[in-house]
Amino acid sequence: AKITRGEVRFNNVSFGYVADSPVLQDLSFVAAAGKMTAIVGASGAGKSTLVALLQRFYDVEAGSIEVDGQDILEVTKQSLRRCIAYVSQQPYL
Repeated sequence: AKITRGEVRFNNVSFGYVADSPVLQDLSFVAAAGKMTAIVGASGAGKSTLVALLQRFYDVEAGSIEVDGQDILEVTKQSLRRCIAYVSQQPYL
């Protein structure tokens, strides 16, 4: 399946790089298609992890991530990554 509109939905997502040390726990939110969404927080809060999960560099431990109503596990990584733009914590222009 391919991405067409780009609505992003995190449904009760939990993830940790190390067992028993969650970075994200039961996180839910919707980023509307065609809108800019800012994710802000302190260093180490999980902002970069959100982007890594959305691009499927890692898979969630619990919950799901949907784009356009499709679980990202069913979307091609190429299609998914082609539709994502973000500014990292330390932008270089």
